[in-house]
Amino acid sequence: MNLGTGRSRIWRSTLASAILASAFAGSFLRTAHATTSEDYEKALTAFNADKYNETYIHLKNSLKKDPENLAAKILMGKILLINGYLNAAELEFVEAIEMGADINLLAEPLGNTWLFLNKYTDIVNFNQTNKLTKESNRAWLQIRATACIRLDDLACAESDYSDILTDTPRYVPAINGLASIALQKDNLSLARKLIKDAENIENENAITWRLKGQLAYREGNTKAATEYLQTALSFNREDPIALRNLVDLYLQAKDYNQAKLFVDEIIEDTPNDPLAILLNSWLQSRDTETAIDNEQLLQLNEFMSQLDPEIIASQPMLLYISGLTNFFNNNMEKAAKDFTSYLQNEPDDIQAVMMLSQVYLSTQQGKQALLLLERYQEVLLENPDSALILGDLFIKQNKAFKAERLLQQLEKRYPSESKLQLFKIRLMAARGQQEKALTILEQNFSNYKDSPSYLFTYALMNLQAARYDKALRSAELLADKFPEDAEVYNLQAGILIRQGQLAEAKSKIEKALAISPALFPAKFNLAATESRLGNIETSSQLVEELLTLSPKHNETLLLKAHNLTRLGRAQEAKQIYLDILTLTPQNVAAKERLVAIYQREGDSKSALYHLDRLIKDEFDNPDYLLTKAGLLVALKDYDAARKTLNIVENFIAQDASRLLRLSEQLLSINEEDRALAAIQKAQLAEPNSSIIALAHVRLLLQLEKVNDANALLASIAAAQQGNANYWLVKGRALAAENRDDQALDAYQQALKLDSNFAPPLIAIYNYALNERYVDTFIEESEAIIKQNPNNLLAKSLLAQYLYFIRDFEESTTLYNELVRIPETPSPAQAYNRLAIMAMEMGLGSAESIENAERSITRAYELDPSSSKILDTFGWLKAQQGQYETSLKMLRDAFARDANDPNIRYHLGYTLAKLGRIEEAKEELTFAVNVERPFFKRPEAQSLLDSL
Repeated sequence: MNLGTGRSRIWRSTLASAILASAFAGSFLRTAHATTSEDYEKALTAFNADKYNETYIHLKNSLKKDPENLAAKILMGKILLINGYLNAAELEFVEAIEMGADINLLAEPLGNTWLFLNKYTDIVNFNQTNKLTKESNRAWLQIRATACIRLDDLACAESDYSDILTDTPRYVPAINGLASIALQKDNLSLARKLIKDAENIENENAITWRLKGQLAYREGNTKAATEYLQTALSFNREDPIALRNLVDLYLQAKDYNQAKLFVDEIIEDTPNDPLAILLNSWLQSRDTETAIDNEQLLQLNEFMSQLDPEIIASQPMLLYISGLTNFFNNNMEKAAKDFTSYLQNEPDDIQAVMMLSQVYLSTQQGKQALLLLERYQEVLLENPDSALILGDLFIKQNKAFKAERLLQQLEKRYPSESKLQLFKIRLMAARGQQEKALTILEQNFSNYKDSPSYLFTYALMNLQAARYDKALRSAELLADKFPEDAEVYNLQAGILIRQGQLAEAKSKIEKALAISPALFPAKFNLAATESRLGNIETSSQLVEELLTLSPKHNETLLLKAHNLTRLGRAQEAKQIYLDILTLTPQNVAAKERLVAIYQREGDSKSALYHLDRLIKDEFDNPDYLLTKAGLLVALKDYDAARKTLNIVENFIAQDASRLLRLSEQLLSINEEDRALAAIQKAQLAEPNSSIIALAHVRLLLQLEKVNDANALLASIAAAQQGNANYWLVKGRALAAENRDDQALDAYQQALKLDSNFAPPLIAIYNYALNERYVDTFIEESEAIIKQNPNNLLAKSLLAQYLYFIRDFEESTTLYNELVRIPETPSPAQAYNRLAIMAMEMGLGSAESIENAERSITRAYELDPSSSKILDTFGWLKAQQGQYETSLKMLRDAFARDANDPNIRYHLGYTLAKLGRIEEAKEELTFAVNVERPFFKRPEAQSLLDSL
């Protein structure tokens, strides 16, 4: 394929995306005062010096200041093309044309972009070429001819080459193009004439001699073909097609010895010639019986690393070898780019197609593998194993009808192939006949338990059907047969994960990775398992390793975002989800998780935006609709919430769990009768569900229907004596009748059944806050803490209660324990209270002030925007006599909570110390007159009176 000359040769290269990525990371050069023109000039200078990173930065600055800087836009397109960002490059070029750019600057790079994107029809139909100069038009016609050939429109290509020759009759590339077409059309006499014409014009043209060799081969003269191809290589030793033709000539004749002799001749002439080693590797890669050993791979790596990326990108054979070495070295992203670029030059090489599909599959990119293999379906039918890879992808991507069609074609060609029977069973399950498929497998287990293919299918299908014991039995038989097969151990791990046996699963995954450290699915399973085990840092490290191999693997990106959310880094997680949706707008998981994050943050508007995108594709999804109703309630759009609930009610007539949610939503918009009716329907749908019955009781209590609640409780009491939740609800029912002693007994019974059950302890705590059953609360809390020292709720409630009643010594002990537990919620507030208590207990002593400063400094590090922490820090500074610093912090605290009497008192104190008496009086007056509880009111009043 001829893509033009000059600078366009650079544009063709698809260099590693790290160039562009690093440009994004460092896009803040000190050019803030430069004009858009100055930025562009700097970019142009850098571009001409092949400094593409720097070029991108200057262009970004230029276009930020003036998005319509046409020159910068064109150059940006070229930079994006260099880095392989084809869609982005196309956008820049098309927009530049729309803005009135000179077509002569854009035709060739845009044409090459479309070639890489396989947009051959766009090239053929492009009609803005009337202003092209003679040279630009010739380059465009070459691109167009290539597109026509890719579209199998040889007449179109012939027309374009003929047009070139009309203007430039002795233009050898066009003559060679026509000769190549003649060879494709088996018009050997015309090909011979055209090759002769080209040879007469330029008798040392490598392509002409290569075509001459191809012609000789077609005529059956392999000796002459070999001679002509070797002559072609004498003019251009790096001509990849001539090298391929020559080697393929030997391979087709199965003359591996002769091929080896040819390679040896090159090595004898130039022992360290990289191309000789590459050709040797190429020969081995075409011979499926021969593998490249480690020593040769190391040698190959060394030579490949010395080659300029542009040279690799311009030579198909080098691209193929680069893809192989990157595949063997587990650099899957680069391998994918290499094979993709290679196939743009050699689209009919089925071996390269299968290699690229293996790259995609090894990085869990099933959709990309399917799109690739489906284009080659007819060719794949020649090999049942390859065709079945496509068939399995059809099934995984929910295209069972295509899998059925493929199976029919394979059965006609290979009626006795046993692998097709197993595929038929997998297809049967995919088409909704899972039970029948599993029955067939089960009936044949004893006959085929020695067949690896059968065992694998048996394990996989039972796993999908949640029949984990059967799946594990088959996987264990596979492990006995293949004790060194990493994928078998990973299969066992997958089954164990589904069973919730995470520790055992982790052990199997580690075995798999010990055998095959780069096995992507195993590493992903390990990352996911570590995350579920709570080992987020370990999981995150594995995720980064996976993303190095496959940066756009959605499942890994989703896991990364999930881990970030667990670490409290929700903003970073949201950005990853948004990035996923930019690349794959239909990704349901990313949308669902964005909705959840925005919902947790209280950003109902953003949550609703992403939820509506989900509902657009699944308008009748009751979970989405129920969530939408909740968001609309949060936004106080009650009418819209009511309409949404009216819709969802039609979809969940017999669905108990969703009727329960519907009831809660209806109650939130004061539809009490409908809420009660919904929960009654839920109980009718699942009359034996204690969860629904107790939810019904809670609703009745909310609606003050205490007698009905008690009647329902009495009806289920006999079966619920061992249910802590029952005793909680019983306690609430008793409390509703002011029978607090009996309610307390019920709460204690709930805690006796489950000491980690939070609501009954909170109910007793609330009594204590009202100075009732204080001893009971303290005794229950201490008993729970003694039984489980890491029970955060009991320890937090007790510490907080002791703080409120000013038992600072005991409270300090508990808070010091809490801040040492990583899972403690709001550790910043715990440190804040430690600081307050240190100041209160120490009465201004140097030691107490030092302890207070240590605690409040840690609190501020954790949460510098908290008004309470700023207040404590400011108050401490006032105690230290640093009044200006104190005032600054207290002003910041006031700006965040102007109605906190503690802040206003501390402000008044500090202002008074600074001699600003009237301001101090204003603050203190507010503090002493506040209606909310304020423990320091007497001190504030005393200070105000003194002023």
